[in-house]
Amino acid sequence: MRRLFPLCAALLATLAAPARAAPVAPINAVVGDASWLARYGRLPTEADARERDELRHEVHLAWIERHLRAAPVDHLAPKVRARRARLLDALAEYRARGVHPVNERRERLPRFLDREGRICAVGYLIEVSASRALVEAINERHEYDYLLEIEDPALDAWIAKSGFTARELASIQPTGYTGPSLRVDAGDGDAWLAALGAGIVLAADVALFVADVSLRARGRAPGALPVTQVVFGGLELAGAVATLAYAARLGQGDAWRDPLLGTSIVAGLFGLVHVVLGATTLGAAADPPPARLAFAPAPGGGMLWLDGRL
Repeated sequence: MRRLFPLCAALLATLAAPARAAPVAPINAVVGDASWLARYGRLPTEADARERDELRHEVHLAWIERHLRAAPVDHLAPKVRARRARLLDALAEYRARGVHPVNERRERLPRFLDREGRICAVGYLIEVSASRALVEAINERHEYDYLLEIEDPALDAWIAKSGFTARELASIQPTGYTGPSLRVDAGDGDAWLAALGAGIVLAADVALFVADVSLRARGRAPGALPVTQVVFGGLELAGAVATLAYAARLGQGDAWRDPLLGTSIVAGLFGLVHVVLGATTLGAAADPPPARLAFAPAPGGGMLWLDGRL
């Protein structure tokens, strides 16, 4: 047991060490990751890019929509202002759908239309205000191109009537996922996995605690339960620290932050209780039982017996 505690402490310290954030390609070629910085107070990490890319799209589109709605439009004709407002409403609808094209190249790039028919944000604005055929024609020639790099008379004509500048539309255009993705519409996978794992561990923890209390209340020997408690409690402490470290790295406005923090703290407390209970029981079992003294009559007089033995 004495060797177990330093080992657990070293493991917990390793898990609790903060991960070094690696720079990632920005979500947009014009404004970069200003949207993520505005919401979370930090730039996205490699883990964000790998596991939270859909959230990056949502955050970016919501942020740029607010900025474009707040931009001055007094210089535009009334009909053009109305068209711009309708397209911003369409952008909000597109964001609510949460479906984006999948980039099948190794580098992070925008994509107008993927092979499954998923369309990009700017492509969707073109589709609802002009036609799908125009989107497909642009996609044939400029599938992975940045908007400001495209030289296309049909696209230029649409931009001139849209109420937006080319730079404003380019600030909408997100870069796509890197490589074939199986996570389209999958949601916030890393947080779901952390929450599911914490919930399963917590449920098993409660069951273990109830079993221990039940056995003690009935006066029955716990058997292998103390060893299970120590091992399980140690693993739970390690998992709680890892989950806590992950939750602490989330931004203040992240919906998963507080639930994961609370779950990890509760799970960690249960794990600590299990380690203490199990270690206490194992320590008591290792100590010799108290001696019982008894006198038994013998022909030559009284004889002292110790715990039933001479």
